[in-house]
Amino acid sequence: MKIVIVGAGAAGLAAATRARRVQENAEIVVFEASGEFSRGTCSLPYFLAGEIRDPQSLRGVDLETLAERRIVLRLNTPALKIRPHQRKLETSAETVSYDKLIVSTGSRPKSVESLGVPPEHPAIWRLRTLKQVQHIQNTIQQNHTQSVAVIGGGYVGLEFAEALVTLGLKVSLFHRPEQLLRLQPELGESLEQLLRSYGIQVRTTTEVSKICLKSGRPALDFHQINQATQTSSFDAVALAIGIQPETTLLTEAGARSGRSGAVQVNSRGETSLSNVYACGDGIELPNSHGGPGRWIPLATTAARLGRVCGANAAGGSLRLGATFGALCLRVFDRQLSLVGNPEDWIDCEQHHFQWGNDQNPFPRRGSGVGILFVEPRSRKLRGLQALGREAHHLANLVSLALDKDMTIEDLENQDFAYNPPLAGFWHPLYL
Repeated sequence: MKIVIVGAGAAGLAAATRARRVQENAEIVVFEASGEFSRGTCSLPYFLAGEIRDPQSLRGVDLETLAERRIVLRLNTPALKIRPHQRKLETSAETVSYDKLIVSTGSRPKSVESLGVPPEHPAIWRLRTLKQVQHIQNTIQQNHTQSVAVIGGGYVGLEFAEALVTLGLKVSLFHRPEQLLRLQPELGESLEQLLRSYGIQVRTTTEVSKICLKSGRPALDFHQINQATQTSSFDAVALAIGIQPETTLLTEAGARSGRSGAVQVNSRGETSLSNVYACGDGIELPNSHGGPGRWIPLATTAARLGRVCGANAAGGSLRLGATFGALCLRVFDRQLSLVGNPEDWIDCEQHHFQWGNDQNPFPRRGSGVGILFVEPRSRKLRGLQALGREAHHLANLVSLALDKDMTIEDLENQDFAYNPPLAGFWHPLYL
């Protein structure tokens, strides 16, 4: 059996290693368009800030381990075309036959052509590859960069901003919607207050219409709703305006796409093409609660489905479990946790809660605020937003509660742990 994999990110290599465990004798070949593989993209902001110093530690698996598992990795070899009826894949180097094909082409940045971004200008930054991070570090050092505009207030934009502040730079954050990360107003205001306390200038409901160069420095034209356009210059501009699924390889071969534009797969990772599986940020996942599929571009989701695809391509029988988009984000000395999709919360009740206080004798515990989203009739939990110390634990618990169809009243019956230095007597979800 020959299993061919396109993409050597978290999902693609999770598929490769799982396939090897299931099928000891399979021939497994992975093609990667770039020169990087198994990079910890989520760790790049912390490598930029200097918290992670060894770039090798960003890799989930090294070349020696892949060789030991007899997984062939071919870098700098883009996949060009799938011929599904002939079971062949055309790459820049050769055309290969396969028994099963797994495509993990991931995502690409949204286009910024409308902003007039100067192409390849050293002061226009992105945060997707190790090479880009090293370029930013070199530019800061060589050009004595002091001020940076971050465009985009999603989780990458927030991590980008924190890393730049850690490096001692003055940061302005521009975000078009009213709330960062689609948070509810109460949490959004708390998050903005936290960012400002660390010196970040936050501009929400602000649209950047143009990026140009003035005396060699990037300058932004921006405006708030119904207000005049302003212009400000910075030493650099960091782009974090979002991503979109990279589907060209699969859609040109005839794979079916969903409403998000990503390629549809079932819970086994199968596309509409025979013998072709897909995983990573380029696919639309089945909805855990039924209904239309969901595009959830998170590393954990990508790797989980990668394992499913690898096992099934090698002859196994796995299905993807719950997909609630559970996410946690460190924001300086706080944590932000999100579970669920805002589309599911339109008719939900909002149950606000808080925990702890900042005068606690055990500083690790601290305080926080959160919102539980509850279906009015069934009383079932549908999601969480929380900001505070140790908030990531809440995301894990609520994700499990959603999977088990728990109601908000069920939380009163749970046996939560207590210890003065670690956790309060009354758990936040109990309250």
